[in-house]
Amino acid sequence: VTIMTELATNEVDPRLLRLMTKRLIPTALKSDSRIDELFAKLPKPAEGAPFPYWWFAVAAELTEGKAENEARLPGTRFWRVLFAQARDLVRDEKSSYLDLLDAIRILGHEKAHRAEDIALLGHLLDPNGNVLVQPHAVKALVKLECAEADDCLLAAWPRMTPGLRGRTIETMLSDRPS
Repeated sequence: VTIMTELATNEVDPRLLRLMTKRLIPTALKSDSRIDELFAKLPKPAEGAPFPYWWFAVAAELTEGKAENEARLPGTRFWRVLFAQARDLVRDEKSSYLDLLDAIRILGHEKAHRAEDIALLGHLLDPNGNVLVQPHAVKALVKLECAEADDCLLAAWPRMTPGLRGRTIETMLSDRPS
């Protein structure tokens, strides 16, 4: 928790912070009390200010690959705003690739907006979509493990390039539990 709070500034190289978040969050968050401690210590954005990119990485590590009832994000205004900003980032065609990666990972994990998020992820799979982002959208849909996300992938299948179809099959076989 201490290392994460020290790293959580906008001055840290985004690649380093993304790597450290992926390694430190799962270790630091073995218990609910550690999650609460980390949440309390990490700097929050000012009211109305955009969230620093690393908050999306923190949220992704807390939600990704967990069943809806296991995800450990309180339904507070803070998290609702974070998820809303993630959606805005994904909708904005000018968003950078690196900013999109973790924003994509958290879509679909807020129950009230799951259908909207799945549709947004599906839109990323359109043929004119960013080919670097598309495999991440596929992975996010697969990790949701719900019928709506599967239906979205099936609907997008005819529009996918052969390469993306191959990646979709690989992702479905490797990222889902047996």
